[in-house]
Amino acid sequence: MSSSKLLGGTDTDSGSSRCSQSSDVDLVLEEVKEESHGKPLSTWMIMALTCPNFGLQAAWLLLMSSGTPHLHSLGISDAVTALVWLTGPLFGAFVQPVLGRLSDRSRHPWGLRKPFILCGASCVAACLLALACTEDLTGDHVGVGTRPKMAYGMMKKAERSHLLTQGLAVLWVCVMTFAIQAFQMGVRALVVDACPPAQQVRASAWSTRWNGLGSVCLALVGYADARWTLFGVEGSARIKTLAALVAVSIAATVSLMCYVVPDRPRDQGPVEEEKREEKREEEDDYEEDEEQTLWQTCRSVWSLQLSRQSWESLPPISLQVCKMQLVAWMAWFPITYYSSTYIYQTFVISDRVHLGTRDDGAFELGQSDYRLIEVARLCGSFSVLSFASVSFLTSLCLPAVTGHMAARRRSRNRTWHDVGGMPLSRLLVHSQRLLAFCMFLTLFAWTVPVATAIVSVAGVSWAVSMWVPFALINAEIADMRNPSSALYVPGEQAGWILGMHNMAISLPQLASALVCSVLFRVFESFRVLDGVAWAFRLSGVAMLVASRYSGKLESMGV
Repeated sequence: MSSSKLLGGTDTDSGSSRCSQSSDVDLVLEEVKEESHGKPLSTWMIMALTCPNFGLQAAWLLLMSSGTPHLHSLGISDAVTALVWLTGPLFGAFVQPVLGRLSDRSRHPWGLRKPFILCGASCVAACLLALACTEDLTGDHVGVGTRPKMAYGMMKKAERSHLLTQGLAVLWVCVMTFAIQAFQMGVRALVVDACPPAQQVRASAWSTRWNGLGSVCLALVGYADARWTLFGVEGSARIKTLAALVAVSIAATVSLMCYVVPDRPRDQGPVEEEKREEKREEEDDYEEDEEQTLWQTCRSVWSLQLSRQSWESLPPISLQVCKMQLVAWMAWFPITYYSSTYIYQTFVISDRVHLGTRDDGAFELGQSDYRLIEVARLCGSFSVLSFASVSFLTSLCLPAVTGHMAARRRSRNRTWHDVGGMPLSRLLVHSQRLLAFCMFLTLFAWTVPVATAIVSVAGVSWAVSMWVPFALINAEIADMRNPSSALYVPGEQAGWILGMHNMAISLPQLASALVCSVLFRVFESFRVLDGVAWAFRLSGVAMLVASRYSGKLESMGV
């Protein structure tokens, strides 16, 4: 053999052989890259993947907007109602991380996420319908206090029926808030599983759009009913109709997602053949290991020391996002829960709807024209609709900024963190500062139109806050599955990390609810009529602190 051949000279046969080998290597590398990153999804596939967020958001908003009046109509006290609503953030903080870890380790033939999605969605729809029809199920259509005179034995039976109605209503709400955790975790984790890293930002934007659309639809129906009384004077007709519509939307969107989007079982994924063989050898010990896993998983979430270790083991971007959310949701809680009350109080102060005058000249709550009270409630419903509409429109405008992101990423080597040249973290900082500015403007909002405008502009920040944190975490999780990435971690992590992120969202809601309760009591004792406005101003301070944590994300290169 000549030296030219040995050294890779100009020999034709040798050159063609090397070209063939090079093309084979390139083909193998492409297959490995496609296997580790996943095939890009079409727009229609991403829409089908994220559409269950519509039904999920509609169910949650219906529960928050109509749940309290419905429970009150059944004779359930304010104290019990407040305790019932605490189950939402409690389950979000301490149940969803456990469900996420169990989902990561699931070996169900349907896949990792679909069993949780289907079970959670079915329970949510069934409990929502049962809650709306609780009186029909027990035959208790009239409160005990308003029943006509009847024999003592019949009254005792009626009281037992009424207590059963109340108990079932509380049970439905508790089961529903538990099932929402499985539903929500499964939908979010499936987005991470199905999309490659380059499409995580886009998929998160579509999730935000579906959430916004669900909010707009429910808010629009609520405003139309407040204005034109669509469902008549009977209170139960409204929640029954809306519950049926929401249940249908959940069934339709989840069915479409399950039919179109595949969900691989645990043993089918971009793993090495040796690891698959090891997993098959462990099948005999699966049941024993799974029992230990369940107990250890619960301890890792519920034990303070182990929970701290779980937090410290989060990947860097996800950990910083969770720190930011711990502060940001101290601010978001009063904004999302008390916006309509803020408009109502502004109307009361500006038009003196409720105010009577005592002998000493001080104002006090007195008799007023019920028509003015209805106008105030209508203004509150309109503000909720405005907030939801602005948030939805903002989520629609985001793709205009990100539309050519993939092309720029290929041509300029940009990362998935960049949006039109602006890092996602900087976009988040700007939105949080905008929200803080709006909250401080409540000092000068003395009329309903100005207050409504402030609440509406807050919808811009809400859309960004519902998009950017999830986009950053989802993309980081997707990168962790790439063997060539510095963040590579074998095994499933999506459900657990998203569950810990949900804990960071839920825990500050509990703290904020306690702070707001104490704050409102203090303001009531001093006869301050705009207590919610002061809660908003404190939210502005908290959001400025959160923006500093978001700024640290930018220093991390995201």
